[in-house]
Amino acid sequence: LKDKKVGLHVIGTPKSIAEALLIKTTICILKEEGYSDLSLEINNVGGKESLNTFIKELNNYYKKHLSEMNSQCRQLFKDSAHSLILCKDQIKNEIVENAPSPLNFLSESNRNHFKEVVEYLESQEIPYEINKDILGDPNYSSHTVFSIFDRKTGKILATGTRYNNIGKKIGLKKD
Repeated sequence: LKDKKVGLHVIGTPKSIAEALLIKTTICILKEEGYSDLSLEINNVGGKESLNTFIKELNNYYKKHLSEMNSQCRQLFKDSAHSLILCKDQIKNEIVENAPSPLNFLSESNRNHFKEVVEYLESQEIPYEINKDILGDPNYSSHTVFSIFDRKTGKILATGTRYNNIGKKIGLKKD
């Protein structure tokens, strides 16, 4: 497992404990592999409506700041505002810090879902940090997204997300 990236994802259950168990399992696997100084960063991008509203606001926000970006960042923005994460070190800190957070666009049920995930992590004494810049892939990610880092190297060891909206995107009748 050393020098590999572990990617685990939740499919098929609406319960918030699924993400929390996935995170706990991933941390256990990484510790078994000898990683001892792990950092968990999580976020919640919400369901389809919340995510669409957030992406619209994020695009509008960064459009206002395009003139303050270099050509590489402007090119990335043409692909998607999500892509700007790749060049956030090249954008002024206050622009990045003031960018909209997906947490601000969550519906009440999405907020409750995320609250349950966080409560479970806390009950298992799993330390975490909420990071608004962890967004997952806008084509399939929903709800909780996470990354686990090796603090010593800063390397991403694991990522995860929920796929609630992917079923209909691939032609199924249900998500």
